[in-house]
Amino acid sequence: MLENANERGIDVENFFKVAHVRHPCERFISAFNYLAKGGASEGDAQQAQVHGIDRLSIDEFVTHITNREWFKKGAPIHFIPQVDYLFYKTDGVFGGRSYSRDRPDGTFGVDMVLCQDRWEEGLERLSQRMYHMILLQTMYNRQNYAEKRITCRDLQKETREMIEGIYAMDYCVFGYHSFLSDSDMCVGSFMTPEQFTMKYEKCKEEIKNDAMLNPWL
Repeated sequence: MLENANERGIDVENFFKVAHVRHPCERFISAFNYLAKGGASEGDAQQAQVHGIDRLSIDEFVTHITNREWFKKGAPIHFIPQVDYLFYKTDGVFGGRSYSRDRPDGTFGVDMVLCQDRWEEGLERLSQRMYHMILLQTMYNRQNYAEKRITCRDLQKETREMIEGIYAMDYCVFGYHSFLSDSDMCVGSFMTPEQFTMKYEKCKEEIKNDAMLNPWL
């Protein structure tokens, strides 16, 4: 939608942009399992084969991601950090795209953040912003899984810590801890786009000064 928007006569400034975020570790597990099962297209299956997802355990796979350059060299989009999608960054994974140059690095690019782990709360906020427009009931439906899903608590400690390092910016900017808690609030319910922009810079500085996390900037 944003690519070459001006050339196509689309005034994105008048769009109300919404995105939802997810706990980085839970998202990683979901992406891995999705591709390990073949995904939903031939392209997904090819990505799984190229990156060994179809034959490696999640513990083995995570060791192949050694620094941020992995994301810039054809990594499956399912694993790209969420900050790369929601902030304007000329030096990021999508830095070559025209819309990345429209704003200073680190400018937040959406108007409202919903959280997958607080789905109904997010939809209620969205409905209020849309002047209480009735959202489709199917949007409220959550998928029921017949089999028990692996969560971050089930991973080996070393694997979980590696994921926390890889997605340090996601954890910091969106306020996630190692594990989800029923008491956690969605960061989008109390932070404005301007506050997200400031939080991005603060997190970037903190991670820059951490020798263990610095390779992931």
